[in-house]
Amino acid sequence: MALLLLLQTITYAQVVEPRVGLVLSGGGAKALAHVGLLRVLEEEGVRPDFVAGTSMGAVIGALYAIGYTPDEIEREMYRMDWEAIVLNDRPRSSLSFLDKGAEERYLLSFPMRGWYPTWPDGINYGQRIINELDRLTIGTHGIRDFSEFPIPFACLATDLETGEAVVLDTGYLPDALRASSSFPSLYSPYELNGRLLVDGGLIENLPIQLLKTKDIDHIIGSDVQSISHSRDELHNVFNVLDQISGFVNARNHRRDSAEALFIVRPNIPGAGVTTFEMMDSIFRAGYREASRYRSQIRALGNSQTEIPLEPMHQHAKRDSIYLNQLHIPASELASFGLIKRKLGLRTGRVSSDQDLVHGMNRLWGTQLYSTADFKLLPSPGKEDAFDLHLRLKEQRYLQQVRLGLHYDDDFQTAVLLNYTRRNLLFTNSKLSLDAAVGVNPRMWLEYTVDREFIPTVRLSFRTHRFKMPLYIDRKLESEKVYLDYSLSAMLQSVAADRLLVAGGIQIEGVDLGATISEVFPEAFYQNYVNYFALLELDLLDKGSFPSKGSSFKAKYRVITTTEEYRSGLEPTSVLGAELLQVIPLWKGSSMYLKGNLITTIGPDPDYQYAVFLGGLGQNYINQTVSFLGYRFMELVGRSAVTFGADINYQFTTKHYLVARANFGALETSFEELWNSQTLLDGYGLSYAYESPLGPLQLTVMGSTNHADIYTYISLGHWF
Repeated sequence: MALLLLLQTITYAQVVEPRVGLVLSGGGAKALAHVGLLRVLEEEGVRPDFVAGTSMGAVIGALYAIGYTPDEIEREMYRMDWEAIVLNDRPRSSLSFLDKGAEERYLLSFPMRGWYPTWPDGINYGQRIINELDRLTIGTHGIRDFSEFPIPFACLATDLETGEAVVLDTGYLPDALRASSSFPSLYSPYELNGRLLVDGGLIENLPIQLLKTKDIDHIIGSDVQSISHSRDELHNVFNVLDQISGFVNARNHRRDSAEALFIVRPNIPGAGVTTFEMMDSIFRAGYREASRYRSQIRALGNSQTEIPLEPMHQHAKRDSIYLNQLHIPASELASFGLIKRKLGLRTGRVSSDQDLVHGMNRLWGTQLYSTADFKLLPSPGKEDAFDLHLRLKEQRYLQQVRLGLHYDDDFQTAVLLNYTRRNLLFTNSKLSLDAAVGVNPRMWLEYTVDREFIPTVRLSFRTHRFKMPLYIDRKLESEKVYLDYSLSAMLQSVAADRLLVAGGIQIEGVDLGATISEVFPEAFYQNYVNYFALLELDLLDKGSFPSKGSSFKAKYRVITTTEEYRSGLEPTSVLGAELLQVIPLWKGSSMYLKGNLITTIGPDPDYQYAVFLGGLGQNYINQTVSFLGYRFMELVGRSAVTFGADINYQFTTKHYLVARANFGALETSFEELWNSQTLLDGYGLSYAYESPLGPLQLTVMGSTNHADIYTYISLGHWF
């Protein structure tokens, strides 16, 4: 009798215990406020029976459903580089060595269909976000049915062709989350199960109707969407897109909200889809607003059977994985060996989750794939071992045209036009043609095959034209029109996309046009046959405003005229080395330590191959070195040593004040540098801004060696 009564009691409890459904809206950065509701639910002992979400709400909800605690979700959100995720920037460390110096030059890029440029099908293919989703959900990769998660889960996407809502509750979880968060024009549509999917928030940003199909008694949720914007708020592209895409969703929202027990609606002034820099305020606002519903949440907790939360928190994230096998798909764009080398992962050992992400980024960095990501599935018959299944989406177009823009006081304004063709003749080859059109035109043509450490040939052609100043006792006497062209062939080897070792031959012609100068009464033209060796190390995290890392360059060049080459006369040679060390100081601020040494060996070179100091430009040719406090090419000699330091103080986002100083000596020989009686110096103060057009720098500078004060302005990436 007692046993029967107990069974009846249990049955009755099972029947009457209410089922709670949790629904989380989309909203980009604002959706991080949902973590506040999750935290209050845990504090009051409420465990949802089902979680549904859209877009960023789907990401937050999925992490909770697979076992992340609110603290862990918040910690992961802080770890992620949201600016890079939104912009889909390739990490500089993932690029091939030669691409490191080129990718930041361009503002616009257009793929080419045949010989005609075309529009990309989205701003962002989502490589960075799919990689993060892969990493965060490693332990779920083998689970096809989302109802098997610690808390059953589903999310919503929109079929771009039909406009229908698509419920995603089976398959590969990162795919479902990537599809649900494909905000039009910000992210490319995502193809899944034969359908082209975009953000579910277009028609139902708060998927209450989805929960109603799951036998839910009480629906609670967190909603950060703006149902409509006022005219004053329609001042940026994201609010305009939000308004356009929200008309249908607004009607659904008014219909569905009344069916929920309660909806938490945090007030987050100034927050938007991409305001991840407001993360602190967003998390606080979500918790503060959710706490207002604490009594109702507590009542729900009292109505539920007490279930220990700890087992739920044995979630799917893993910091390290033992790799048993690699499954690499056949690719028409790259060989098996190249893919494996770029991946950089080995079987039979433990790899970290970051190793996996870095491997995917290196494959993506080849620019042969629009996305490169992975699945980790348990190895059959091996406990706690995984097989990695690589997923590569090949680029549809291997040609592109790109545009850049730059101004500086040395060479004035130039527009950069680029044509790039990959896999021309050989796998992982690159043909790149850059033309700087402006007052001082330049052009570079280069063809190379990336075989990493295996030596390969690199061919290049370049030409420059600019006014070359001639100073006598710091007075500008004249300007020569400098024009050169050169053909180079070199053998190079690259290690880990960081270290380049190369050597080769250069055929160069130089024309110094006639001016009124007495130094060059007639036009000067000469052909040269030069030999060179290069050693370059690049560990910088960014090309412009790097925050950490170092770089080192060394070059030895033997310069011979065609007559000297034929006669066997002693040639002139130049040895140079350049070092940059970036030391992080505090948030956003850093110190740059710089050093440069150049010495000429043998007879005096022709004038254009002398050592010049002055100006603040980058990418100067030959032996021209920037030096604070002096004008472009103002100082000339045979050997020079310089060292300096910049302190970059970031006083607000993307804005810097830079205190600068450099010192040096310029003499006729290497030995005299260390006994020089003249210490060159220069000091300056710069305002710098990471503008949409590239770095903007305004500098005021001077020297204790003269009374003149100079200014220097540059805008855009250097080329």
